Amino acid sequence: MIWSLVKIENETGTAESDDMRKDRPRIIGSLRERIKLHAKAQEVLNIMGESGCFDENDIASLEHVILGFLREPVTKLWGLCSYSRNREGARHAGDRTWRILINRILLSRQDDELRKTLYHEFLHAILGPDEGHGPTFQRYEAMWPFDEIMPEVFIPDVY
Repeated sequence: MIWSLVKIENETGTAESDDMRKDRPRIIGSLRERIKLHAKAQEVLNIMGESGCFDENDIASLEHVILGFLREPVTKLWGLCSYSRNREGARHAGDRTWRILINRILLSRQDDELRKTLYHEFLHAILGPDEGHGPTFQRYEAMWPFDEIMPEVFIPDVY
């Protein structure tokens, strides 16, 4: 399995990696947390689809990717994109992506941080494991938040 990691910067501003340890408990989150994660993910996919910058089949296929939360405690990582073992023959992003996991702390922060992290992980899914954080990835990441197409009304937060 290949992972794409969003690293959290430490106090000195240096990015650190975080090992995915098996001894950390799996976190499914509360129903409200899962609903908010899925609502924000759909919001991001809608924005990406409306941007005209992505293949509509890739966007549609990402609606079927598993979304969840990183094992806790996690202090150095915002998100992770795991690729499918059968990614070589995959035609669309959702077919080559197994799951996207997000740091649950993002649910209690500004929504733009959660949306930006989801966008970042969806980019990894679309561009594939070989791109990493290369120039193509950076060019697409710099496009967020597509200000000219951001909807005026977002899906409300779930409390």
